[in-house]
Amino acid sequence: MLMRLHELNLVDYTTLEDGEVRLQGKDQELFLDLMRSMLRWLPEERKTTKQLLYHPWLVPSAMDDQH
Repeated sequence: MLMRLHELNLVDYTTLEDGEVRLQGKDQELFLDLMRSMLRWLPEERKTTKQLLYHPWLVPSAMDDQH
């Protein structure tokens, strides 16, 4: 029997928040921000490698310098 595409359950609608259970508070917030910066559908919306290298989750002192 043929199924319509929308009838197939191809996508798991798990969110990043649901998947990350080890971090809490600001650490979790910064980690999820980093992931969202990389996981953009359109390449022009993604951060560059250089921008990602200086993300506060990877360089905690960068966040401290802003306060």
